[in-house]
This record gives sequence, structure tokens and C-alpha cells, in this order.
Amino acid sequence: MKAVLQDLRKTLQPPRWDSWQTLMLMSIFSALLAGLATGWAQTLISSCGWIWLILSVWWLVYEYKKSLTVGFWFTGPWIIAALITVFLSSNFPVIPRSALLILWAPVSAAIAILPTFIQSNKKTKEPEWSVPGVGKRQGLLLLVLTHLLIACWIQFYFLLQNWLTAYPSLQSENLDRGNFVVNIRPEPTSRARSVLNLTEKSLREELKDKDWPEVERWLLETNRSMATLQSKVQERLSNQTIQYAEDSWWKITGKVTGGEYDLELQAYLQRPNTQTMGQPMSMVCRINPKTIALPPEQIALKTDDIDVKNIQKNLPRFRTIAKIECEAPTDELDSASESAIQDDAAADI
Repeated sequence: MKAVLQDLRKTLQPPRWDSWQTLMLMSIFSALLAGLATGWAQTLISSCGWIWLILSVWWLVYEYKKSLTVGFWFTGPWIIAALITVFLSSNFPVIPRSALLILWAPVSAAIAILPTFIQSNKKTKEPEWSVPGVGKRQGLLLLVLTHLLIACWIQFYFLLQNWLTAYPSLQSENLDRGNFVVNIRPEPTSRARSVLNLTEKSLREELKDKDWPEVERWLLETNRSMATLQSKVQERLSNQTIQYAEDSWWKITGKVTGGEYDLELQAYLQRPNTQTMGQPMSMVCRINPKTIALPPEQIALKTDDIDVKNIQKNLPRFRTIAKIECEAPTDELDSASESAIQDDAAADI
């Protein structure tokens, strides 16, 4: 341990006052002072420490340029640019981190080409501005354009991530024909499945307090009933903790099929200004009558009136309501259902 400390001391001991070690020690000293300060003074001292650190590392990487060069690629500018982005991220939290990562490559290119515009005056030995020679300009242009291309790809990545966050149903789309998107994760659960589960809850809530004749009327008036169900589903989507930009695009359709009251519900994503829609899913809910006994408090009336007691004997003691059994959602639709959904989607445009 003692030998390590001695080597560290030897490394950080400045050989002269104008060296990277001096700037590094100033950075360490600023960090210690910032730990003792508070408020704006702490922010100011901390920023100065970051500046000394960046300048120190900038000086250091060019002293060890040969060791930090991999093939023809000098990694020093990328290291300096990384420190600059970390400094901006810690001192200016309002700047999105995605923007800083996008700027990382252009800043690296600017740092890499900066020395070619500065040369030492042969007489005064002072640095002065100079224009690179014709032979170097092509290489500098390629360097800048390459780093700008890298920045564009990083920005494209964040753009896709924002799309997938706002429109999660895109994750279930078939992207095999895409040249830029490769799905490396298992196929996520379709958003239509979640919407159909909310539709089932809304259906149970809608028919919960209805007698069987009202339920039959509700099933016969499918168009109006589906509009009511659509509103309830949209209300549930808007009340969820996590909301998405695509929530208002979900459409719910339904039709009564089979000999009994089998309600086939379909959920699909109708994107605005386009006839394309997300992969639809369907769910069949079997609705049958169920007779239940009324609780005593709904039948008995506390009274001594003989006429009322006689009427009580003729009051119904049972009630017929709807029994709802829903199957699991599936993406297998018959041709008639799929054609009907496409017609509805085209009519909405």
C-alpha cells in the first residue's frame, strides 16, 4: 500500500508549474473545498474543479497519445468529450441526457481537429491560428462527417425509444422487413390484450345491475351498446397510472354470434390519417341468464298491516341477471370479423 501511495505521489508531483499534474491537483483541491462549501459557492467551486479536471486530462491524453492510439484511432478526444458531457450533465440537469449523448460524437470531432488549426510560430514560439493544408482537409472532413453520422444514429436510437414508449403497440408489430430495427427481446404482450381485459371489466360493470330483459335489449342494440362500452374503456385508459399517446386511438367493436348470446369483442388500434391498423385481437364473452335468490331485506317489509303482508306473499323472491364468462383474448379472427374491422377502420378516416 505504501508503494502504491508513493507511486501515486510521484505521478501527481508536478515536474514544473505548467503541467497537467498542476491542473489535476487544483481539481482535487477544488473538490475538497466544494465538499466544505454550500449553496452557490459549492456550485462555483465544483464547476472550477471540473474545468481543471477537463484541462488536465486534455493535456494528459496528448502527452500519452501513442499509448492511447488504437490502430489509426486516437481515443483521447472521446475521453475529453465524455468528461465534458458528464460535467454538463451534473451542473446543468435541465439538459436532457439524450442530448448530451448525441453531442458526444460532434464534440469529440471538434476536439480532434482543433490542433490542426493551431500551430506554433517559428519566431515567437507562440500558438497561432492556421488553416490546414490541402492534403489534410479531406481527412478532416471525413472525420467530422463520420462523427456527425454517429450522432445521427444515436439520435435515431432515442427517437425510436420515444416512439416505443409513447406507442407500445409498435413492439408487437412485425418489423422483419425493417432495415433499422432488430428485435432482440422476447415478443412483448400485445397492448390489445390489456385493452380487451379493460373491456371485459367495463362489460361486467355495465351489465351488473341489469335484469335479464334489459340485458337482452342491450345485446340487441349492439351499435349503441358498443359506443357506451367504448366510452367506458376510454375512461379507464385515461385513469390509468401510466398513460400513452395512443390510448385515444383504440377502437372497440362487437357483435352477437352463435345460437346463444355470445358477444365477440374486438380491439384494434386505428391510427389517424391512415388505413393501417395494429394487429386486432378478439375475445368471446358468453352471456347467459342466471337466476338468483333475492336477499331477505329486499323482500320482507316490517309492517303490521295485513293487506301489505298479503301482497308480500306474491312478491318475486328470485331475480334473473346476466352470467358473463369470457375466454382469453386471441389474435385469430375469422375472415368476416377481420373484414368488418377493416371496413370500420376505413369509415373512421
